[in-house]
Amino acid sequence: SGLVEGGELDISIFRKDGKLFFRVSDTGVGVADKSKLLEKGVGLSNTQIRLQKMYQTGLQFNDNQPKGLTVQFAL
Repeated sequence: SGLVEGGELDISIFRKDGKLFFRVSDTGVGVADKSKLLEKGVGLSNTQIRLQKMYQTGLQFNDNQPKGLTVQFAL
């Protein structure tokens, strides 16, 4: 959702304990019910299915501080 004052996007990729971690965070309005994110569109649900089938992992959704959303997964 667009913000009048704009926002920021942060993309981090790092290695820890032999895994590669991906984290995408924004400073947008956030999401009140993260459990329904995969029901809203095709992009996130397709990504979740592919991660599960190919790497036996999935997306994690968390609140970004002080506002926004963080999506992360590890391979």
